[in-house]
Amino acid sequence: MLSTLALLGTGIALVALGRDVGRQYLWLHKATFFVWGALLAVHLLGHTIETIPLATADWREWRRGTAGARRLDGARIRAVLLVATLVVGAVLRVVSLGWVGTWHHFIHHLG
Repeated sequence: MLSTLALLGTGIALVALGRDVGRQYLWLHKATFFVWGALLAVHLLGHTIETIPLATADWREWRRGTAGARRLDGARIRAVLLVATLVVGAVLRVVSLGWVGTWHHFIHHLG
């Protein structure tokens, strides 16, 4: 959780400080991303075996028609939250594309 907050914080700082001041902190954001990615990979691999059966259980029971009302209600809520999360992520991606462009130009300018 700390690496996620550090990655988010350094990213927000880069945007807030702008290219002139932010370039001094770009290395910190890159290092934080590396740490975050490594920890995320370890975390995901550690939960893969137990997650696959749990994640597909709602869909298997729904297709068979054997799910109870409580189980099916829980599956609907999870599906709605999943779709909502994907939509919010897509909107944020589109909104933030303009921010990324200025940094890509800056990085190519350094090289």
